[in-house]
Amino acid sequence: MRLVTDESPSLEEANLPTPLEVEGALWPREVDLILSAMEAGASDTHLCRRRNPRRTHRVRAELSLFAHGPLVSPIVLYTRDVTADGIGFISRERVTLGYNGMIKFASPDGRIISAQCGVYRCRESINGWYEGALMFTVEQPSLA
Repeated sequence: MRLVTDESPSLEEANLPTPLEVEGALWPREVDLILSAMEAGASDTHLCRRRNPRRTHRVRAELSLFAHGPLVSPIVLYTRDVTADGIGFISRERVTLGYNGMIKFASPDGRIISAQCGVYRCRESINGWYEGALMFTVEQPSLA
């Protein structure tokens, strides 16, 4: 065991996460709790009739709605799953059903995807959080 002294490397030098990352400023701990609860409550007994099956994909995303204009900050979403057709999410903000916009997020292989989409579902979930789904205007084959 090694004691922390003045000679100890900084977090950056030690290649460790900074306190901001550890505290989850970009990914709140509450998000993991909600997503885990939603997964645990999902039923495995229903028949999946989706053309493209969904897969778990948890990243922070930004949604810019066309109705808001360019000066309004994007809505922060936390994704839960993805298909070539769309993406499931939770958010602190209610996202208006039927609105269209652009979503920007990291794909499972690490590429940044910016895709046009429409709000398919958004409903209050738990403790002021909203659960919803976006449908891509054009299928994203790289997400299949």
